[in-house]
Amino acid sequence: MSLRRILFVTHASCLDRRSGGAVYSCNVIEFLAGQDVTLGLLVLRPNASDPALFRIPWKLERLTVLGHLKLGNWIVRRSLADLAHHLVNPFSSRWAARLHDVVARITRVSKPGARPFWNSPLSVDERALLQHEVMSFEPDYIFFNHYFIADYRPSPSARTLVGILTHEIFFDRQQALATSNRVLELPGYDEATERRILSAADHLLAINTRDATILKDNFPAACVDIVLPSLRPAPLPLPPSLDQLLFIGGDAEHNVDALAWLLDHLWPAILLQRPSTRLVLCGSICRRVTEVPPGVIVRGVVADLRDVYAECSLSLVPIRIGSGLKTRIIESFAFGRPVVTTPVGLQGLDFVGAAALCASDSDDFVRQTLALLSAPDRLRTMSEAALRIIEEHFSPEATLRGLRSSPLFICPSA
Repeated sequence: MSLRRILFVTHASCLDRRSGGAVYSCNVIEFLAGQDVTLGLLVLRPNASDPALFRIPWKLERLTVLGHLKLGNWIVRRSLADLAHHLVNPFSSRWAARLHDVVARITRVSKPGARPFWNSPLSVDERALLQHEVMSFEPDYIFFNHYFIADYRPSPSARTLVGILTHEIFFDRQQALATSNRVLELPGYDEATERRILSAADHLLAINTRDATILKDNFPAACVDIVLPSLRPAPLPLPPSLDQLLFIGGDAEHNVDALAWLLDHLWPAILLQRPSTRLVLCGSICRRVTEVPPGVIVRGVVADLRDVYAECSLSLVPIRIGSGLKTRIIESFAFGRPVVTTPVGLQGLDFVGAAALCASDSDDFVRQTLALLSAPDRLRTMSEAALRIIEEHFSPEATLRGLRSSPLFICPSA
């Protein structure tokens, strides 16, 4: 592989692996760090939940985190006021705020403003830092994590290539939502801006084959490669009782719709026909649950999903709207848990039928779920198939094949 200087630009530090998007980003960074390249990492919006002192685990030539100090690969919060607030906040948010104000007055540091939305475009400070890093590091390839921070073009004389890890195509999601009279709940989103930024990129990375086709059709001038999320099998034995089901989701509109369908229509029918069944809800979507139905256990955001998967035999992914790849399905497979989902849930996953049941409507979803719970041998067979799918299709060796063979990645810029 030709030696290249690559700058990976991200809006978050990618350390919180509870997020499917963060895991996906880490996959690409880890791959790049293991190649014969000179790699730099620029973090524009560190996670508020990051520890006061943390280590970036990859081999990097250059590391910059906005608002933080760097000691080798160790990152520490720059402001003593922020550090004090972070240490006290887990115990008392009120006293943390007071302590921040006291330390800020002593050290003459202003109180931090509100954090931008995760999909906000580059701020003036972020753009200035990006420009400084590009001039100092002189990359011949800039990798942007998401399109919304990629509204930047290097100087034409620099002959620098721009790549975007798309995660999802939002104008495709918006069109899917419109078919069910819903709107995209993404503050500040503008389809024309997304299309303009994607059309200016040299290299677009799609999360599945369906997204790759959409990108090729809409942006024919770009090189489009497929990079699936990477996971290793982490098999868990099925619990003694198979009657516990699992739903995990973030607080996005497609999960809100899925939860409403699940609790209003699917779960009552399942519980009526199999009263011993229990449903576990996890993730930030739980804040939408105002009244807990019978047989439902609300866990909220949990630190280690492995413990939750260990208690459950089957994942329910009743997604009816949306786009992109449903990472919770892949995560379920990695733990050896089969899935009952929908045609939308299986978009770009036409090869996982041995571990996933596809339901066309409410009655079919209930019927297939109950049938699987009543067939322990079939459930175990599907559990084994789920682990094989991860090994064959979602190992780092398999998922990063497209990036490894990409002509824009392995060849020096012209």
